[in-house]
Amino acid sequence: MKASTFQSGGMLVVRLERGEDIVQGVIAAAKEYRIQAGLVGGIGAVSGATLGFFELETKQYHENKYDEPMEVAHLSGNLSLKDGEPYAHLHVTLGRQNGETLSGHLVSANIAVTAEIFIQTLCGTLGRRTSEIGVNLLDI
Repeated sequence: MKASTFQSGGMLVVRLERGEDIVQGVIAAAKEYRIQAGLVGGIGAVSGATLGFFELETKQYHENKYDEPMEVAHLSGNLSLKDGEPYAHLHVTLGRQNGETLSGHLVSANIAVTAEIFIQTLCGTLGRRTSEIGVNLLDI
């Protein structure tokens, strides 16, 4: 992971390298730069990904794994703290070679070429708590 900060606006720019995981890279950047609240966005290319979908009726996350090269057309989410540690809540839209897209909660994604991630730091701290249905909600 390579990162650079822009002095004006509290923006952290992160470039992830081939073989790194997007979620783990965002969390590592949050730890290194002591980010307790932030907005996340980005683009890139992955060799595969695992996406989650929360089913309200069963109160469970279901994961779908895709082992194919895809473009990260859109990455968005936020950073907060859960149990005192950085927590990344990310969603992604992935483009397949034939132009179809996949989207959902990003569980993991292995970088194929690069990922360019922008983290806008926010003042203060955002926390998380587990709700009665098992979802980690922002505690605001």
